Amino acid sequence: MLFKYIAAACPLLVGTCLAQTETTTTTTAPPPVATCAYTGWGTGTDIGYYGDPLSATSAACNSLCSANEACLSFSYNLAGPNCILYNYTVEGTVVYDPNSPNNFFNRGGVCPEVPTPTTIATTTRPVPTAAPTCTGFVGWDTGTNIGFYPDAYSASYGGCLELCDANAACLSFGLTAAPACILYDHAVEGNDVADPNSGNTFYNKGGVCPTPTSATPPVPTQTGAFANVRENLAF
Repeated sequence: MLFKYIAAACPLLVGTCLAQTETTTTTTAPPPVATCAYTGWGTGTDIGYYGDPLSATSAACNSLCSANEACLSFSYNLAGPNCILYNYTVEGTVVYDPNSPNNFFNRGGVCPEVPTPTTIATTTRPVPTAAPTCTGFVGWDTGTNIGFYPDAYSASYGGCLELCDANAACLSFGLTAAPACILYDHAVEGNDVADPNSGNTFYNKGGVCPTPTSATPPVPTQTGAFANVRENLAF
């Protein structure tokens, strides 16, 4: 009887019946990320690493950064593929390289306020011929670096050895296939993870051969500049 009553009453209360059945849904798409990415290499510690294709887009990486209160900038690499979050802004902490696959933005997809230079600072000095006394430690670093030098002179064994020896805080250095020389304030032992396919070779200060400490391929979560170097080597 109740159903019949409602059915009979609806023609008389059209506005009321419609108001009870009609709904309106509104969705707002996230703002698109600008196309003013700063290409280069990060030189500090990252706070998030997402090595999957879904995360390695400007929009997805921007969302991941926005969801992390500590994130001040991010980089994405379609070829890696990966998205990396950082606790610092792009300005003053990213080394420019037009050939890098890494695209940097500040939090919220904000364009970095740094001009993109037309050239990379290089040196005309002849590449040193000094050779290492061992094969070094091949793998990935898991700490913070204190120096990043992406020129041919520095990226040689002799050049990187020289830079580390001249820096009182440097306790180890790494050579990458980028190419680049990276300095660290910690020894290789206990801080680097072995991976024969990484393309990165580490030595302690003075070219001292490190003692292997790990043979397990890593899943990088906090890898300083090597997160970006790994992106470059992945394709």
